[in-house]
Amino acid sequence: MKKLLFFILCLALISLACLDTSGAVIAVDQPPEVATRINLMATTTPALVKIGQSETTVAPVCARVIASSAQNLRIDAGLSSRILGHLLNGDLVQVIDQANRDWWHVRRGDDIGFARSSYLEEVECADE
Repeated sequence: MKKLLFFILCLALISLACLDTSGAVIAVDQPPEVATRINLMATTTPALVKIGQSETTVAPVCARVIASSAQNLRIDAGLSSRILGHLLNGDLVQVIDQANRDWWHVRRGDDIGFARSSYLEEVECADE
C-alpha cells in the first residue's frame, strides 16, 4: 500500500512539470527518508516542501550542455523517441528529474523533454 501511495505521489509530482510551481508548497505525508527520494521539479525559485510538520526548501537544479556541438531534446527517454529540438553546447537547462541515470528530464524555456545525462553537467543555477 505504501508503494502504491508513493507511486501515485510521484506521478502527481511529474504531472506538475507542466505547471508553474513558483512558490508552491507541496505536502508529503511520508517519513523524511521516503520523501527525500522524490526529485521535485526545478523552478527558478526554490520550492517549499512540507514533510510532516517540518518544511524544507528545495533549490533548483541546473545543468549545462557539454556536447561537442549539440544534442537532441527528446519527447521520452530513449534514442528512438521523437526529437523535440536541439540543445547546443553551453546551453543551460533546468533539471526536472534525474531518476533515470542515463536520461534526465529537463526544461529549456517552454520546451520540456529528455536529454542524455552524459552530455549534461550540473551547474549552479543563474539568477534570472
